[in-house]
Amino acid sequence: QLHYRMSCLSFWIWSFAFHCMLVAASKKVTEGTPPGSELLQLQLEHNVGRQGEFVPRGSIQFKALKSNSGSFVQQNRMTQEELLSLKSMAESESGQVYRLRALSKISEEENVGYISTTAKACLLVQAGLTETITIHKDEAGNVFGLSLSISGHACEQSTPPAKGLPAVFNTTVIVSHGVQGPTPDTQSFIQKLDREQRQKEQGQDTRGFFQKYWMYIVPAVIFYIMMQNMQDPGRQAE
Repeated sequence: QLHYRMSCLSFWIWSFAFHCMLVAASKKVTEGTPPGSELLQLQLEHNVGRQGEFVPRGSIQFKALKSNSGSFVQQNRMTQEELLSLKSMAESESGQVYRLRALSKISEEENVGYISTTAKACLLVQAGLTETITIHKDEAGNVFGLSLSISGHACEQSTPPAKGLPAVFNTTVIVSHGVQGPTPDTQSFIQKLDREQRQKEQGQDTRGFFQKYWMYIVPAVIFYIMMQNMQDPGRQAE
């Protein structure tokens, strides 16, 4: 009898625990993605089209808030015509620049125009399309800037042939977050002003002890010094 009851109790305990696990799992699924971890995208364009026109390049994906890096997804491999256009810019005597831009959005309903960056086309060609793109975000998570970094500082006289260039970018994505500076403690200052104003209205004297009674303290100290000198004339003679 006792063994049967213990078996039934154990069965109900395990059933209840299993039910709780199912409820917790279903709740986790229904809650969805935690705030700030949803993926955002920036659509990139670059000026390798005919006569320097901007054409789609791909997109950058990164988390809305809690991320210091992202990933670049190239839309299509660069065509031979685009590679020739890039090489032509790199070999230009005027030192043409490679331009990269993205459409920045403050919200889903509002567009605020393009954010852009530039780099020497010859450096990008010499680096074999290896680059680092940095996304700059403000405290609210809005993208306000874009920067492009390429290894090297000076362009060489000869550039690799267009056929030797890769058709896919080797891109590292960094997400830079804005840091909020210190803010003045205006609330405490306002409370202090209110407290002083109430004390003045109530006629309370907020001065310190010495400020209140200095006219009594100073004469007493002088009188004490004079008395000490009068009681010890021998010391004065010495």
